[in-house]
Amino acid sequence: ASGGENFKVYIACADNEDELFVQLNDTNDGKYDGNFVLTKSSSYKVNIQLEDQHIKDSPFKLKIKDAGSSDPSQCKTTLSEELKKSKAGEKVTFTLQANDKFGNNRTEGGEKFIGRVVSKKKMEEIECVEVKDNSNGTYEVSYTLREEGPYAMQVLYFDNTNYIDLEGFPTDIHITPADETDPLKTTLEGDGLKKAISHQPAQFMIHTLDKFGNKKTKGGDSIEVNIINSKKNISLAAEVTDLNDGTYEVNYLPTSVGQYEIEIKINNVN
Repeated sequence: ASGGENFKVYIACADNEDELFVQLNDTNDGKYDGNFVLTKSSSYKVNIQLEDQHIKDSPFKLKIKDAGSSDPSQCKTTLSEELKKSKAGEKVTFTLQANDKFGNNRTEGGEKFIGRVVSKKKMEEIECVEVKDNSNGTYEVSYTLREEGPYAMQVLYFDNTNYIDLEGFPTDIHITPADETDPLKTTLEGDGLKKAISHQPAQFMIHTLDKFGNKKTKGGDSIEVNIINSKKNISLAAEVTDLNDGTYEVNYLPTSVGQYEIEIKINNVN
């Protein structure tokens, strides 16, 4: 056998119209050597032609899988800027897509990813992150934080030697108080709670908190205050001013001396 024949080899990707032409080396003994590297995981067709005619069984099917391990610089998550701002007690969930060093989506699980969250106020790690392996190259990452404030979050990949941050991490996340005010957590402050002088204005403040003890930073609660002297059958009118920062100013004018009870309802709850 000898060489000198006009063979042509090209590889076509099923995902697009890209074609890779393979340079052949004629060894002059009837054999032709060709080398190629494919970096995209996909299905391909290997076309081998002689004098522009396909040889028998050409084109041949070729399946390229991902590289078999993840590259943290190529992995992606769906943790958006919107998700980085959540409320106390709210579960935040996002998806991690493991990718190999060429950026191909991994299709198998079994790798180790972990999440870490550090409170910037307390400078301590909060154990709150769960990572679930979906066994298809994706991982569900979730966390729930109960204290408002700034945090730093890491998502890391273990390469059997070290933990390495994914691209885009660490990143900042911020927790705001829960929407609902907890009347049992709410605090009161001011001289007008314990004493007042007849016919002189008196005042105290209501500081609203959520069920986790976070100070509310927005107003909008329904606050009703009744100041009652049951012995004299007197009920004083109280004016409640929403300061729109989670605090409410209460003013009243006592018209008679005596012992009074202050009844406060927040969103119709005592």
